[in-house]
Amino acid sequence: MADATYLNPFIESVDQVFNEFVNFPIERNMITLVPASFCTDGITLLMGAIGDIEGQIILEFDLKSALKIVENIYCGLQFSEADNHVKNALFELTSRITGTAQKKLGEIGLKVDLSPVSIFTAGDQIEFTIKDIPVLKLNFKVGDKGQYTFSLYLALKMS
Repeated sequence: MADATYLNPFIESVDQVFNEFVNFPIERNMITLVPASFCTDGITLLMGAIGDIEGQIILEFDLKSALKIVENIYCGLQFSEADNHVKNALFELTSRITGTAQKKLGEIGLKVDLSPVSIFTAGDQIEFTIKDIPVLKLNFKVGDKGQYTFSLYLALKMS
């Protein structure tokens, strides 16, 4: 099962980055264990981790939530589609979350290298199959009323 020692830095990093970079209230909604094969919809960002822990880190945004989060990042500039500005902002958001988590992991003695972010914006579902690593899905609510959501999937284990 997943170890809180390396999961908590990711959770703390989401909170920190949303408070500092997005300037949006955030609340962790629910944590679930997902099957080894699962699908994501909307906009999906993927990173790999190697080192003392290894596995995959996946962020999933529905289009409405992604656009609102990016609007907040860009101080109110509105977007109607996942154009390059939106993709770049989500790329930066993901890099900040995982980079902050990487630093926090280092502070507790875990060395982790992260792969570059890959972003998928296909209209269809994206299917992932992750073998031999439990996959936790952390759902977050964002916005003044928690009306926007995104999910963080962590498929990590000690190497």
